[in-house]
Amino acid sequence: MITIVKNAVIKNAWLFLAAAWLYTLSFIFTNYISYRSSASKVASILSEYIQGEERSFRNIIIDSGQVSAIVSDSLRAVKKELVTDAQGIFAYRINKFGNAEEIFWNTNKMSVQEDDLYKQDGNTIVNYQDGIFELIKKTIASNKSTYIFCSLIPIHWEYFMQNEYLKQGFAVHEEIGNNYELTTDGNGIPVKSSNGRILFSIKEKEQSVKDTPGGFSIILRITALLILFSFISKIAADTV
Repeated sequence: MITIVKNAVIKNAWLFLAAAWLYTLSFIFTNYISYRSSASKVASILSEYIQGEERSFRNIIIDSGQVSAIVSDSLRAVKKELVTDAQGIFAYRINKFGNAEEIFWNTNKMSVQEDDLYKQDGNTIVNYQDGIFELIKKTIASNKSTYIFCSLIPIHWEYFMQNEYLKQGFAVHEEIGNNYELTTDGNGIPVKSSNGRILFSIKEKEQSVKDTPGGFSIILRITALLILFSFISKIAADTV
């Protein structure tokens, strides 16, 4: 009996080795290759995301055709194309009393606080009730009127009430929050805007979950388990 089991194990050892290698690869990918494996990689991902959204907004406000379509009273195709929750875009007209009247918004998921409309043009990090955003403000003169264009780039969502659609976490890859946190005290790896300005920093949590596999690692581990079950099944069949 022992000899039969031993021969069965030797015969199907390649399955066990394959399962072991797949599990090891998943561990290596999660802890050394994945974008979540270090604070510097996470900071790079966030910088690329923010800079990409900044370019998108900049391309809009330098295009006189898009600006005219947005500030116009009629419904234009340009306005429909801008409807998204990925980046908030807002336009305001300065009336004769010097007040900003909102004339366009592409999402109801976020909004610019009134006090921020009267700050100097530029970009800054703002902490609102529903999250942390990068606010970009640009004043534009067009057709003898003055307009304020703003963009809110979501960085970290923070909701008092959470559900299937409203989840707290980073706007890019929610899993980042399992291991890393945003900080503005200068500690950590800096996340920069397109002009090289440091917006905030990313650092590892003191009690972070070390092994939190992502989608690819999970697939590798499930495959490893299936192969291991096949290994056990073949040994059982040979023994019988």
